Formats: sequence, structure tokens, C-alpha cells
Amino acid sequence: MSEAGLGGEALETLDTAIEVVPDIAKCWGMRGDILRELGKYDEALGCYDRAIGLDPYDPRLPEYRDQVLSQSKLPR
Repeated sequence: MSEAGLGGEALETLDTAIEVVPDIAKCWGMRGDILRELGKYDEALGCYDRAIGLDPYDPRLPEYRDQVLSQSKLPR
């Protein structure tokens, strides 16, 4: 199975979890990680923003968000 295939499966699983319980920052952060790896920076950024809103005390989330901004051409 390709990496995108595994990422797609993981996204489906996370989407199901988020649908059931939408306020778990870790799920949103993991979703952002997968999207970042797939090069979907705009979507990843939205996930990290949502995760930060849910858990502003997780120091990794702003770091990952900054990585997306530096990897992409998205405005800061």
C-alpha cells in the first residue's frame, strides 16, 4: 500500500473519531500531521489551528503549525 493510501486510511479513522467527539485536540493535531506529510498544507494549518484552540497549552502544536507555514507558501 502506498504512503498516501496509509495516510488516507488514517485520515478516515481520525475523521470518524472527530465526528463522534469533535473537541479532542490530539485528533486534530494528528490529522494535521498526516495532511502535512501529504503536502496538503492549507488543510493541515486548519487542523493545527483547531487543535491549538482546543489545547493552547500543548507546546508542540504551534511548532508544528510553524513548520507548515515554513514548508508552504501560505501567508503567516
